[in-house]
Amino acid sequence: MVALIGPNGAGKTTTLKMLTGLLQPTSGELLVNGFTPGKRSHDFLSNISIVLGNKSQMLWDIPAIDTFQVLGEIYCVPKATLQQRIDEMVSLLDMPEILRKPVRNHSLGERMKCELVASLLHQPKILFLDEPTLGLDISIQNRLRNFILEYNHKYQATILLMVLLKPEFTFSTSEFLLFWIALLFAWALRFLWGLWIALLAFWATRAYAFLALQDSMVFIFSGMIAPVAILPEFLQTIANFLPFRYMVGFPVEILTANLSTQQI
Repeated sequence: MVALIGPNGAGKTTTLKMLTGLLQPTSGELLVNGFTPGKRSHDFLSNISIVLGNKSQMLWDIPAIDTFQVLGEIYCVPKATLQQRIDEMVSLLDMPEILRKPVRNHSLGERMKCELVASLLHQPKILFLDEPTLGLDISIQNRLRNFILEYNHKYQATILLMVLLKPEFTFSTSEFLLFWIALLFAWALRFLWGLWIALLAFWATRAYAFLALQDSMVFIFSGMIAPVAILPEFLQTIANFLPFRYMVGFPVEILTANLSTQQI
């Protein structure tokens, strides 16, 4: 197993296409297992397979198992042998539930599993893989890599793996310090905002209680709850001196002409 690693645009896919005969080199000579890829002879093609991360050989509108049967006929694989290989690889990739679903309903990881099975049905001696785990989650990536490694050990196949070299994410000392300063500042803002909201809620509750107490005093001293005349004398003095009656409505005495002009 050999990995060809490089960033986007380095020529990994172009190299793979030349090694499989899809592109002709502008100069020089290529030999793969003693064959010239550009001639695309039957013996050469029957012993290689290719999986492109952004291309599919699966038929979109039919279940994956039907595509496997079609590929088996193309590569002249006996039916019993074909079924044995399908069962073996389906078991290794843990994918029996997706064989009967149309490929258009598969997730990206399920489609890539099917692509691998389809490429290995004729047991090629050389397997070319162009970023087969592109866009997959970690669990699916690990399962596919383990499957490829196991296939390599079991059948002694040559595998050329194209891998995207992702740029490393590094911090300089100044960037690291700025990151922590920004993080601490964000924590401080969050704390102060929460504190302000808590204080606002606290004093709002107290203000509501004070207003409720004030309303109760107004109702008592204005005679809304009971006649002022039954209150003790000092409370009657307070009720007459302070304008509680005017806080709840127009004094009844004025409407009934029970007050003199001097009293008003």
